[in-house]
Amino acid sequence: MRAAWRRIEPFVATKRAAAGLFGVALVIYWFEALAWPFERGRDAWDYMTYYLSFFDAHTPFPEVMLVRTPVTPFALGIPLSLGGVTALEVTMAVLFALSVLAWSLAALAYSRLSALLVAAVLLASPGFALSFHEASSDAIASFVFALFALGVVRTGFLPSAARFAALGAGAVMVTLTRPAFVGLIAGVLIPICLRGPWRSRLAWGGAYLGVFLTLLGSWAMLNDVRYGDFTISRLNITSTPVRLVPDAGRASRRLATIVRRDVLSLPPYRRLHVSLATYFDSELSGYERIRLLGIADRAGGIGSDFLLLRETAAEASSASSASSPAVGRNSTASASPVRGRLASVAHAMWLYVSRPANRDQTHLKPVVWPTPQAVIVRGGKPYPNPAALPPSVEGATFGFFPCASNEIARCILSDPSKAYSDPKVAQRYAEVTRTVSRWDAPLGTGKPNRWLAVQLDRGARHFPPPWFWLVVATVALALRRTRGAGVLVALVGLAGIVLFAHAWAAGWFEAYAYPVLPAAVFVAICAGVGERSRPVEAGG
Repeated sequence: MRAAWRRIEPFVATKRAAAGLFGVALVIYWFEALAWPFERGRDAWDYMTYYLSFFDAHTPFPEVMLVRTPVTPFALGIPLSLGGVTALEVTMAVLFALSVLAWSLAALAYSRLSALLVAAVLLASPGFALSFHEASSDAIASFVFALFALGVVRTGFLPSAARFAALGAGAVMVTLTRPAFVGLIAGVLIPICLRGPWRSRLAWGGAYLGVFLTLLGSWAMLNDVRYGDFTISRLNITSTPVRLVPDAGRASRRLATIVRRDVLSLPPYRRLHVSLATYFDSELSGYERIRLLGIADRAGGIGSDFLLLRETAAEASSASSASSPAVGRNSTASASPVRGRLASVAHAMWLYVSRPANRDQTHLKPVVWPTPQAVIVRGGKPYPNPAALPPSVEGATFGFFPCASNEIARCILSDPSKAYSDPKVAQRYAEVTRTVSRWDAPLGTGKPNRWLAVQLDRGARHFPPPWFWLVVATVALALRRTRGAGVLVALVGLAGIVLFAHAWAAGWFEAYAYPVLPAAVFVAICAGVGERSRPVEAGG
């Protein structure tokens, strides 16, 4: 093996080796595509809508433009506009190959063996490739974060203010791919893990932070100018509190009046005699939450940041505290929700590093779409099934975000004029949704090779979980003097911060972890077989 490695080692660092790795990755991608037909991923319709609406002076979808960020829409939209789904799948194959190449090039800074092993492990991991077989932000975030990781390593080995400024721009690119990556602002601490005079390290951190804040601030300002909200993204809208005690205060009475007049008077609700209490049940669906967010926007304007809902939630909390005064004064009771939140975040973090990646085929299209049942049960009472209802007028500006069905035809207003008073905006709504429907039609229509799909799923389940790689990395860093160990610590720390941000904001959802989990493999291998630091000789 040593003799074979001596022959192979000089080839690993060559351009021919990089081209060969790129080609092998493409072959593996198309082999996996036999089991995983290319399909629509999470929120793909909204990303398409964003791309088509970006240059509209008066878009029908201002909330889509504020919730989503631009990198994924353009990464998906440009190939779709040039060559449809075929061009998009080819693009995803190229991005997968480039992602593997980026991680391998980053590992090359530690040793040629590290580069070879990182590439081999990522290519052998079905979980890493999963997201690239879907049209979603997961694959784009995986690719952009791989480039960012390569930038972290190269900047860590050859630090300068200019390189850290470029790295800050890269962090902004990742954040504009998926807003939860705003936690990469912690990259300002990378210089602490490096060697050098403190004056230089402060300059490096300042360059990173300055570019990061300037670019993200400029994006937020652009959103403010175009849509009236100074924000990077409104992606946290689903966490907007929605509580109502009808007579708790002025805002509560106003919201109750609007809901009775504009929602409960509609035939599906009126026919089932849905009450205000049933509507504001604790199991409020995403469909209804978005409708209420739309109501709040109409009542106070986009710049109000859903003030009406926040005021009603505050009034409901005050009413609950008044009915149970001991709760507000009991320190143990007030601390309990905090402990509960931290426990749920810790549980989500454990799930992120312990669960294998699984293929989600919910977006593969059936031959005939089933008709959803018209009525469900909420709180023991009949209630209209959101999947069977037409899109709400109030939620139209949110695009497909509130849609409760995978059948796109059920997610589009048949008469846009009900939601838009301006005929030109209503016409643009029809044009955009028609194009999105056309792009969506071929997605998820392929027939998977069932046997191969089972084997890949089995391989994903038996692949070492992230915690295994983190344990290996910890032991290796503790026992070996790996050259550039500080960069490894910084990279895995940033990945952990991103996972923590997801866990805190949204709990556990395995796809959120896809972009950053290769960092665990990378750090374990580089720490284990990377070149050792050379001891500093006396006087040297």
